[in-house]
Amino acid sequence: MDYLALKFLHILGLILLSTGLIAAFFTDRRARRSLSVFAIAEACRYERQFGLSLVIPGALLLGLSGTLLVLTLDIGFFSAPWIAGMWLLFVFEFFEGNTITFSHARRRLSLAEDAESKGHITPELRQELGRKLAAFTRFLDFTLGALMISLGVFRPSSWSFFAVGIALSVGAALLLTAWLANRASNLTIELEQSP
Repeated sequence: MDYLALKFLHILGLILLSTGLIAAFFTDRRARRSLSVFAIAEACRYERQFGLSLVIPGALLLGLSGTLLVLTLDIGFFSAPWIAGMWLLFVFEFFEGNTITFSHARRRLSLAEDAESKGHITPELRQELGRKLAAFTRFLDFTLGALMISLGVFRPSSWSFFAVGIALSVGAALLLTAWLANRASNLTIELEQSP
């Protein structure tokens, strides 16, 4: 396949994936901060839709086009720290997204729809919304994504760029989780009438 076409598909995959992650992040924030069970359930449904229509296709397109680019350019998957780092981060994010983030979103949607049918936020739903690990992985998606992009742009020849980037990414995700997740989980549970 032509190099420019592969590069276009790679950038398109990045755009789809990034758009889906940003949209899912904002619906996640909406669900965590809302006092309305109906708004929480709606946000959870939107989050699932963004994942299915943007995140998954974007990740598959990004992985496939990246693989074909490496093969087309004959640069090897582990020939340089920048490309090996991108692959390591992509594989990590793929497994993290399909285990922690996906299972949390699925549980939360199920609990939100159950709470919606009852007409009020249940303690189980509020507990699921307050999970710190799920919030941390949301922030980690952004920070590690920025690191992957910077590896592709700057193409460092040493592993120190990658190591410092990992430390900064995890540190930033931890700080954001401590700062923003605590604000969202301190909301009170309210009973409300069905609209």
